[in-house]
Amino acid sequence: METAEILHQFERYTGKFARAAVEAAVERREEVTPELLRTLEDTANRAAQLEGEGDYMAHLYAMFLLAQFCETRAYPLVVRFASLPGDLLDSLCGDFITEDLGAVLASVCGGELAGIQSLIENHATDEWVRGAAFSSLVTLVAAGQESRDEIVSYFGGLFRGKLVRQWSHVWDTLVSYSSELYPADCSMILSVPMRRDWLTQATLVSTMSSATYR
Repeated sequence: METAEILHQFERYTGKFARAAVEAAVERREEVTPELLRTLEDTANRAAQLEGEGDYMAHLYAMFLLAQFCETRAYPLVVRFASLPGDLLDSLCGDFITEDLGAVLASVCGGELAGIQSLIENHATDEWVRGAAFSSLVTLVAAGQESRDEIVSYFGGLFRGKLVRQWSHVWDTLVSYSSELYPADCSMILSVPMRRDWLTQATLVSTMSSATYR
């Protein structure tokens, strides 16, 4: 299958997974990769227009394939795309943000965390994107590509002032993923003055249970 046909099959939602085109893209990785990067850049540039078309899919195929290729040139493009307004992202991606963005970020970052951290720390970034960025850091630790202690230290800095002190889904996510890394104790969380209603009761109970039973 030629590159032009591969890209054509990726472009629109048809109700079926374009398996043959994906397999062809993997086989033609060197030729296809620059086109996938252009697709992602174009999507970020024309997001509002593409949202109106309703059935555009090329950017999703591009991100999954670039993640499979561990293509670091995609990293700034994924970060830029993920910085779009939340309503655009919801229309263009659906569950991709909560289910897959974290793994994509981990796969393309190449060990460079500044882009991921910029998503987490930017209060204007969609809260589900920020949650996915937390997920990517925990994924990197699980994969042995980042030091657990380094990420725990970074999370500690967020608790101590890098995050805006008002409730959002981001605080629940930070507590949840901190417990996944199992800090030596919970002082990183409990020593930070905050209103109890910043965190859901379920999040607090889950975190305390994780710390107690591991």
